[in-house]
Amino acid sequence: MALESARSSTWEEGRTSAPDHRSDRPGTRHPRPRASAAQCARARDEMRRAENCATIVSAEREMGNMRTVVLLLLLLAPIGVSPSARASSPTTSQRPTSEEQARAEAVAKFEAGQAAHEQGRLTEAIELYTAALERLPDFPEALYQRAAAYFALDRWEESERDLRRLLERERELMGEDPTPDPAVAAFLARAHTLAAEVLLQRRQIAEAEAHVQRAFALDPRFPRARIVKAAVALARNAPTEALAELQRAAELGPPTAAFYILLGLAQERTGDVEAALQAYDQALALDPMALAAREARSRLRLARKEYARAIEDLEVLARARPTTAVEQRLAEAYALAGRIEEAIALFQRILTREPTHREAREQVIALLERAGRPTEALAQAEQWTHVAPQDPQAHARLGELLLQADPEKAARAFERAARLDPENLVHRTNLGAALLKLRRFPEAIEVFTEVLARDPNNYPAHAGLGTAYFELRDYAQAAREFAWVIERQPDRAVAYYFLAICYDRLREYERALPMYERFLALADPTAHRTEIESARFRLPALRRQLEEASKRRRR
Repeated sequence: MALESARSSTWEEGRTSAPDHRSDRPGTRHPRPRASAAQCARARDEMRRAENCATIVSAEREMGNMRTVVLLLLLLAPIGVSPSARASSPTTSQRPTSEEQARAEAVAKFEAGQAAHEQGRLTEAIELYTAALERLPDFPEALYQRAAAYFALDRWEESERDLRRLLERERELMGEDPTPDPAVAAFLARAHTLAAEVLLQRRQIAEAEAHVQRAFALDPRFPRARIVKAAVALARNAPTEALAELQRAAELGPPTAAFYILLGLAQERTGDVEAALQAYDQALALDPMALAAREARSRLRLARKEYARAIEDLEVLARARPTTAVEQRLAEAYALAGRIEEAIALFQRILTREPTHREAREQVIALLERAGRPTEALAQAEQWTHVAPQDPQAHARLGELLLQADPEKAARAFERAARLDPENLVHRTNLGAALLKLRRFPEAIEVFTEVLARDPNNYPAHAGLGTAYFELRDYAQAAREFAWVIERQPDRAVAYYFLAICYDRLREYERALPMYERFLALADPTAHRTEIESARFRLPALRRQLEEASKRRRR
């Protein structure tokens, strides 16, 4: 114990913990060096009051956990200088060595990082933990806390890197004793549990499960490990197994927000939406800033068309985590609720930050069209082609908006889209439609024929090809295409009309008559008024022609 006393006297007192600012994230509370027994007692009291889900410990183990203070210091102690030598050396007792100075500076940076972490200033906390590690590269707690801060910021790769670096020293930290110190085992169990959470985010399920099993081996009663094992089960699409793990976790400590979030997700997977909503409500009762609970609850509320209540959750999310993904979901919810102007404004805010964001651009164009603002919609599409000239969808959307008013420009836009994405036949088909508008029928036939060579069942290409042949008065070819269209879509009224005309012009009157009659039976009086008048005008004469032909045959 002489060595422990000598080591503990060289460290400053600090905070007991720095909680994660999001309750659905792992906590970051770990005991650290204390200068006196009184300070250790205060630290234990603070740990007892802590409610972060990653730091639940049983009362009988609190004293053991506090021994981490001294043990980690021993692991970080320089090798080769005995405590008695330091005690007998006037220089050592009066003036710290450069190594001791570096250690003291590392602790100071670490303590400042904890303060920033506790207040949710995660980027600042990372910088301070990094400064501590620059002075003391193998500082276990600094590695763990920085990994937790990276995790809270969704910086999975950096979090995993720190945890791998920490866990590579596991054997060294555990020592040679076959019965390792429980405090060190508990600390490493937390590191393995966080590693599992990081790997889950990176979809490395088997590796995550291995870390959870190691956490159980180190600390069988760590509730967070049970919760993470439930998350692993959900990732494997085993909700019943997840529910069983959550039941075991509930037996180890009071449920946390993270517990209820996973419970809700598991209940969703089993089809119990009402129970899932109750679980998310309980998570938010424990922690109103449990963002994962708000996200999940908003999703269920949207599915139930409870748009106002979903928007309440999404607005909280957007204020707490103003990411593009969250703002996009909120804007979509505004649109579903009929709050079009708010949706447009939010999508435009996203585009101010990310001008090439395809989904936001498509949504704002559609909403502007819906709001009866075609000029603004066209301006958005033109801006899209300027900021993303290599995006085929930008040119295709511009072509769609221009097709009726300016088919020449539309054709150029569709041609550009087709060159950028030659595998997408929609662009070629739309180009053919623009050529029809321009009455450039031979070119349209060439385009549609090319499409059908690659996709023989392309309905728009068959319809367009039939129209082009019809306009060129090649009624036999046109009739073949319209017959194909009717075979695939027998309720398509206008196809019967054009097929009837084709047979009529080919003097195949017996085939034309039933096509006219079928058209009149299916036609919409408003949409097909002109065609209806034409068919009704033609039918009496057609019937007379058929009667005369029949008489001639009887003679």
